[in-house]
Amino acid sequence: MIESNAATKSATLRRHKAAFGLWFFVHQILENAVIRDRNLRTPFARALDFSFIQAFKSHGSLYPLCVLGHCEDGATIARRIFEIALQVGYLASEESERENRGRQYLAHFFHIVPGILADPSLEPQERRRWQQLYDQNKQFLKFSKSGKPSSTWSGLSIAGLASRLKMQKTYDEDYRFLSNIAHASSAGSLLRIREGKLQIKDDTAATPILIYGTRYVLSVVETWTAHFDLIEEKKMSDLKERSLKFDLHAAAADLRTTK
Repeated sequence: MIESNAATKSATLRRHKAAFGLWFFVHQILENAVIRDRNLRTPFARALDFSFIQAFKSHGSLYPLCVLGHCEDGATIARRIFEIALQVGYLASEESERENRGRQYLAHFFHIVPGILADPSLEPQERRRWQQLYDQNKQFLKFSKSGKPSSTWSGLSIAGLASRLKMQKTYDEDYRFLSNIAHASSAGSLLRIREGKLQIKDDTAATPILIYGTRYVLSVVETWTAHFDLIEEKKMSDLKERSLKFDLHAAAADLRTTK
């Protein structure tokens, strides 16, 4: 079994060599950048940095999932990076609103406080502390028209964010593709049938998942490094160019002839 798995991984790396190569090139640079010191004094900076770290971790997860042939989970992670990218795009889209949106992003945590306060066993000192924190942040919380806590810090759905950022076409195409795979719909799952058998492990979608995920994380990184100045401008430009010029159609054609 171990030898079989090793052979499968080796074959996957060979079949998707270009995509794994780009993933590695980008992630190596991000690993060097994420550990560097940066100024997190403002709400916008903290919200942006937290989002970057989440996107960075998810980008790192794409490699093991794709190399194992677990592309359904890889698609889920790529979609998560896309959602983070849209949130970061909205967070930074209006200079005058950045700090306010940073506060909204961070304050969203405090929607859980009423549940904490409802615990009768909560010590009086702890109750006062949580109530004080909630009162300080309530002005930044989003609620529905009926008064229920918003499920998102921005008050917008993922589709709403895409529309606001004029990325509806990307959302419609990319999100549908990733969701079909991630949700195990027939539109995604039936592609994995070979000679009448559904494959337990399948790497067919590894290249687009790696490339889409890398493009999404670079969207986050571009905003992050523009604020913190942690990746050289020329290097950032090279990363973007290499990811955007990656030919997915050529890669698909190569995959059909590579065993």
